[in-house]
Amino acid sequence: MPVSINVSANESSLVRSIQNGIDSYNRRFSSRNQIDLHINQKAFSQPLGRITGDLKDFSAAMAASNARVVAFGASTAVLGTTISAFKDLATSSIEVEKSLTDINRILQLSTKELQNYAKELFQISKQTAVSFDQSAKALLEFSSRFKRRRHIKKDKRRLNFDEVGRS
Repeated sequence: MPVSINVSANESSLVRSIQNGIDSYNRRFSSRNQIDLHINQKAFSQPLGRITGDLKDFSAAMAASNARVVAFGASTAVLGTTISAFKDLATSSIEVEKSLTDINRILQLSTKELQNYAKELFQISKQTAVSFDQSAKALLEFSSRFKRRRHIKKDKRRLNFDEVGRS
């Protein structure tokens, strides 16, 4: 069975002994690092305040860093999309010019006539919900057939005139 015993001790001799040991140490190593058992309230509480302040600054710095990363990602996406749009615009412009050049090679139109054909072709594409490329291919096919038919008629007339001249 446990027994409780109250003991009282004389603390003053213990405190004196510790203080003598500290004094002895401080005399020997006074130039390096002294032991001080007195608690300075400011020195004890101030680092905690600095740590709290530093954590607030750290949180703010992390939030600002995160905002910069998000802004960089967004601006990169915008630039990438813009570059892609300009590439697509250049490609489409080249395809339109090529189609109009192919059509003009067959029809041999003036600049103004070709511009009118282009306007009408764009309107037809818009009204029929067909791409410009498909409309241009259809016009190219019709114009080549039309030109072949015109040549055949001219050749028939020549043939007829030649036969008339022989007889």
